[in-house]
Amino acid sequence: MVFFGVRSKKIKTGQLLNLNCSYCEENTSMTYSIFAKYFHIYWIPFFPFKRKTVVECNSCYITYEYKELKENMKVKVDREREKYGAKIPVWMFSGLMLLCVLVSWAFYQSGNYDIKETDYKKHPKKGDVYFLNYTPGNYTTLRIDKVDKDSIYFTLNDTAVYKYTKVFGILNQRFYTNKKGTYSRKRVLELFKQDSIISITRK
Repeated sequence: MVFFGVRSKKIKTGQLLNLNCSYCEENTSMTYSIFAKYFHIYWIPFFPFKRKTVVECNSCYITYEYKELKENMKVKVDREREKYGAKIPVWMFSGLMLLCVLVSWAFYQSGNYDIKETDYKKHPKKGDVYFLNYTPGNYTTLRIDKVDKDSIYFTLNDTAVYKYTKVFGILNQRFYTNKKGTYSRKRVLELFKQDSIISITRK
């Protein structure tokens, strides 16, 4: 399935008067059209990269590309473009604008999460779940059962998984049974610094 490619869109059209067509040799008017080519992904335009001008004889309907025009025709086309312009539509940058919004949102969310996680570290609560790098290549969790001034009391998850993304599949209550333990608050902060505790989730 093709999900990216190039398309073109007419962005300007106008009339050129009193020109001699090289093909039908009539003195006639001609229609010029300016097209903008743009790159798209899944039909969302990302950015334009080229403009193309074509001229059509209004008598015989033959079409010329800009490079095929005689000098006097090029002069008229150039004057028209300078006079009336051929601006690239803003919508051709839709993909880039959307990408900028998504990146900004991701940075914002990341910053918010960092702020929340810092607060969670300093103020642990019952029900917090810590994601652990239990042993090299093994991940599990612990759930806080109780917190006092100096310590946290927890239940360790019965199950360890070999991929971090699979940890979300072992958060159910049934995976926490009788593996109880206690850490001092100081020890918890040390485990964070050592990346033994990777992250925290709080309902």
